[in-house]
Amino acid sequence: MLALLESGFARTALEISSAVRIPEREVADHLVHLEKTLRSRGSKLTRLPAQCLSCNFVFRKREKIASPGRCPLCKGEFIAEPSFRVEIRTAEVYNSADHSIRLKGKEKK
Repeated sequence: MLALLESGFARTALEISSAVRIPEREVADHLVHLEKTLRSRGSKLTRLPAQCLSCNFVFRKREKIASPGRCPLCKGEFIAEPSFRVEIRTAEVYNSADHSIRLKGKEKK
């Protein structure tokens, strides 16, 4: 699943489930675990929010991984699923004087 999400393309839960051959309802649990693992490695699981296809409302503040049931504005049920991808953070600055690597504002020695 990690290799699939690191490919650079955002994938929905349905696409992930068909690629790794697990039920779609189990993908959310795996993504929560993967998010914690990536955080410890210095990478990040990025969520592209779900969007209502009727009125274009974007579910930006939604924390749940699963797709919402209906739109709060138009009450429509035609909603594009959220997508996920992995952002790999790379070393931005290497300071050879003190041998430290700075990763987006954080210093590691």
